[in-house]
Amino acid sequence: MPGETETPDFGAPMTAAEDDVPGWQTWWRFHRDAYLELKGILVARDPTTEGAGPSASRSSTVIDAKLRPALQRALQSAGDAELVRAELIALARTEASWGRGDGLSLSDAASFFLSQPKIRAVGEAAVVALGVRKDAASIALLNDLVLDTPVGRAAVGSTVVDFRTRAFAAYALGLIGEANGELTTRKRIARTLIDALAADSNAPYDLQLALLVALGLVPLENCADTPPEGSSEFGHLCRGTELSFLLDFVQDPSRHPRLRAQAVVPLARLAQTATLENLDAIREALLVPLAPGSRSPSEVRQSAIIGLGLLGDADRDGLDREVRDALLRELARGERLERGLAAISLARVAGRPGRGEDSAHGQAEIEAALFKELSAGRGSARAWAAIAFGVLERALVPQGRHVRIDAAKPLRSWLTSGRSSDEIGAACIALGLLRDPDAVEPLGTRVSRGDAQIRGHAALALGLIGDATAREPLSAALAGASGEPELYRSIATALRLLGVRTVLDEIASAPRVENGPQAKVEAAMLLGSIGDARSIDPLVTWLSDSEEAPEVRRAAAWALGELADRSPRPWTSSISVDLHFGLMASTLASWARDGSGLLDMR
Repeated sequence: MPGETETPDFGAPMTAAEDDVPGWQTWWRFHRDAYLELKGILVARDPTTEGAGPSASRSSTVIDAKLRPALQRALQSAGDAELVRAELIALARTEASWGRGDGLSLSDAASFFLSQPKIRAVGEAAVVALGVRKDAASIALLNDLVLDTPVGRAAVGSTVVDFRTRAFAAYALGLIGEANGELTTRKRIARTLIDALAADSNAPYDLQLALLVALGLVPLENCADTPPEGSSEFGHLCRGTELSFLLDFVQDPSRHPRLRAQAVVPLARLAQTATLENLDAIREALLVPLAPGSRSPSEVRQSAIIGLGLLGDADRDGLDREVRDALLRELARGERLERGLAAISLARVAGRPGRGEDSAHGQAEIEAALFKELSAGRGSARAWAAIAFGVLERALVPQGRHVRIDAAKPLRSWLTSGRSSDEIGAACIALGLLRDPDAVEPLGTRVSRGDAQIRGHAALALGLIGDATAREPLSAALAGASGEPELYRSIATALRLLGVRTVLDEIASAPRVENGPQAKVEAAMLLGSIGDARSIDPLVTWLSDSEEAPEVRRAAAWALGELADRSPRPWTSSISVDLHFGLMASTLASWARDGSGLLDMR
């Protein structure tokens, strides 16, 4: 468990060597839910998952009669810290979707566990759960925790609220503020976050990062009289105040480059729906670190690339042309990570038509650059370009548009060539996002043999394409994948995406789960992510059995929370999407891999 005084080493370089630079797989791990939207596809292709079928329906009756009581009983019987953590988050997800039921409530359980300083990991999870619950009634307590007030200290039973608990409370406030449409509530949260950031520029990295990310989730109303360079005095609080504060933070050379970099994405998020004046000012500010001859730190440059992807569009507006030009320069001449991030940002810009004229020209210009990367890019650039085409397609589909018709052709050729596993995996994911029907046959071949990771990517792509002819090769591949958990998960998910509900019976079958605790863990996780209400009974049984291995009960608790959650995406998506994943903190992703990071609790 990390110590209470542990913070990242600000003096360390972001990466030790070129080989350590995060690749597209790392980006995909944090963004896949935003692009796959598996839950929405499952509901659309199999309506009984949410509907009236007696075996498959998730209804308030099923939740209140089976799922909620199981979580409440398990919490009251305690257990190890990781189990209680999973149960708290699961109960929070249940109440967020179905409201508070009879018996033990999340707020009562959270208050109890928060006051137990000897089991800090559970107290931290209790704070996160209040944010997942999205209940405005928790704001007062969370404010006191963030600000380390006497009330906050009393709540945690200590003489000080440690920085990790304060960071988790900040994230919780962000999640509540994002979900709450009441302006006064949002202002209350934004004021706490800004005050905490302004109070101590030397606060631990984890805390400042949490405050910045949370502020980006809480947009206030636009005020025409408060542009980014305007006042941020206490008495006035609006979108312009938020933007002004964050812009000052980004441009403050006394702040550590990593924190300046992490302030860019919240700034860009809030600018997306700001006044045109504020939007233009922020875009201009983010162009500065990428200007030729700029001496901005690499971390700030990388975040500026991400931010411009959120703010630029494809029309002929002068500032948008500057955005595209800057990103195209990074695609051509940037460092390895900067080239990859530029490919993704260009795809997002191309998918946004803008308010001006001739967005088709901007889209075509970007597609040509990405296409060039597919054929002649250096190193990992080809794989990033492949993913970028998939990202662009997902942006265009709601508008009734698609990427250039020949984009999938080179990607299909990668599946049968001697390309690296990195490129073949990227091609699989991209072809799935493109929904390319001509890729079904070569993807089916890839599923049946070779590298397990590539086989998994190919399986997922087949599920996304949705061609029924893929059922046979996927079913054959599933039978031989039982010893490879990640591959088995990908194939089973693909079959469910194709409407094969019998795969749930195979997952929970007695012969399979009797292979030991790890087999049950795998089954529970799968039942949670691709199951329906029929999956609740075995999961409740595993959670309620005190003789079961702790890891099985933890997986069952998570799966029940997943089944109860009616949101189309995981609750962590708001935080993980567009986050600079090269500058993480232990409160986001635990260094010890013990599940204590917020993104590990999903």
